[in-house]
Amino acid sequence: MVRSFPRRARGFTLIELLVVIAIIGVLIALLLPAVQKVREAANRLSCANNLKQIGLALQNYHDGNLHFPVSRYKIGTVDQYGWIPYVLPYIEQDNVNRRYRFDVHWSDPTNNAINAIPLKIFTCPSAPGGRDTTDRAMTDYSAINIKNNTADDYSDYNNQVARYDNSGVLMIVSVAVPTPFKGNRTTDILDGSSNTIIVAECAGREQHWLNGHQDVTFTAGNWSAPWANPNNELLIRGFNLATNSLGWPIGDPNPPCAVNCTNSREVYSFHTSGANTVFADGSVHFLNKSMNLRMLRALVTIKGGELVSTDF
Repeated sequence: MVRSFPRRARGFTLIELLVVIAIIGVLIALLLPAVQKVREAANRLSCANNLKQIGLALQNYHDGNLHFPVSRYKIGTVDQYGWIPYVLPYIEQDNVNRRYRFDVHWSDPTNNAINAIPLKIFTCPSAPGGRDTTDRAMTDYSAINIKNNTADDYSDYNNQVARYDNSGVLMIVSVAVPTPFKGNRTTDILDGSSNTIIVAECAGREQHWLNGHQDVTFTAGNWSAPWANPNNELLIRGFNLATNSLGWPIGDPNPPCAVNCTNSREVYSFHTSGANTVFADGSVHFLNKSMNLRMLRALVTIKGGELVSTDF
């Protein structure tokens, strides 16, 4: 009689198992950068779409009111409100608009419940989350302007500071007493609406970000970012990474960094190669992080008469 024995199933040895795990680890390491790259491309496109909708809202506001809103309205030393509350009806936020109180300043307690409402259209998906507070929701997009500062070099503007100060499309209005006002019109943009930025990324506030790294020690500047706060505009002074300082010192022939170096009132994003902006004609453009500060300032002014390149 021939006795048969059941065949024992052969399993993995420890060495084989380790080899398989190592191969899977290598494959994941190879695939992860590609996945991250695809995700960032999608985020950048979503961010650009946000700005496209914001640009359209500003255009629709202009069509209905025959002028753009102002970026910041002050009575004396008190900020009253900024441009975002004005465009709420044009971004499908009529309910928020109806509850917003324009008869008191933006941070009055009666507005706190409104200030706390997150508006997805004003959030870049590449920016870090968790920055909203119980009574303040943040924006990653702000009106862009140029403000005179005695420490900055405006010699490239032939010392015509008055001509370039407060020269953004969404201008700053400061009055001593309540006064009727109107913002700029398309016809005031003498440099051409297709050559002039109206809103740009300044992502990651209220956190302090410098050149891709969060810095809790550097506190010079302004990181205010609630969407309702009029004091969140960008003033485009440039940032010197070597000295961790804002501005362009008089006599320095080399302009400081213009894009993605600090999110303290400067153009800043979490996209690797630059930042998104929307122009006054509603077109969205991506600014390269190597952009020269002179070129950026030329794209901000509405009547500087500068010659600008189409290669941003």
